[in-house]
Amino acid sequence: MGSQRIVNRKILLSDKENNFLGIIQIVIWRVDDDENYPCGIKYRIVFAKRVGEDKFDGDFLRYDNEKWKGPHIHRKGKEYPYEFKDIESLIDDFLKDLGDLLGLNIDEILERG
Repeated sequence: MGSQRIVNRKILLSDKENNFLGIIQIVIWRVDDDENYPCGIKYRIVFAKRVGEDKFDGDFLRYDNEKWKGPHIHRKGKEYPYEFKDIESLIDDFLKDLGDLLGLNIDEILERG
């Protein structure tokens, strides 16, 4: 089968005063099941936080399951394990984590996206 991208979405995120906070990018592929991707899903969900006029921190929050590492989270420059369940839980977990880091709730994040 190879790989098939099933989700590719970018969301520009702003605060209540319409100040640009950063970019959420969600990319999910369906891939062949193998030792690197036993669930048949490869993913990368990133919040690139704006840290300057034209600068972004791509390690502020990132969920991915790159080869040989398996599912894990990059949060503010540190790496943590992650237990992948399904795509819906993955996105919910990411948005909750992002909300906690930014002091927003999930509904506010989705409303602004």
